[in-house]
Amino acid sequence: MTNTIKTMKWLGFIALVLIESLAIFGLPLEQIGFTVPQAILISIYAALLIITITGFIITHFVNLQKE
Repeated sequence: MTNTIKTMKWLGFIALVLIESLAIFGLPLEQIGFTVPQAILISIYAALLIITITGFIITHFVNLQKE
């Protein structure tokens, strides 16, 4: 698999997580009193946290398979 395809898959995954986190976290945050920009910002931070944790987990298992 070429690097371009791998990159496109990761970009798609990141976009999907961002959209899902906005849907999951953003709407309830707006309902409890946060403004829309605050809800979007909190959702993006949550998505980046999810992506980071997922990346560390994937990296850990890939490194285990190489050993």
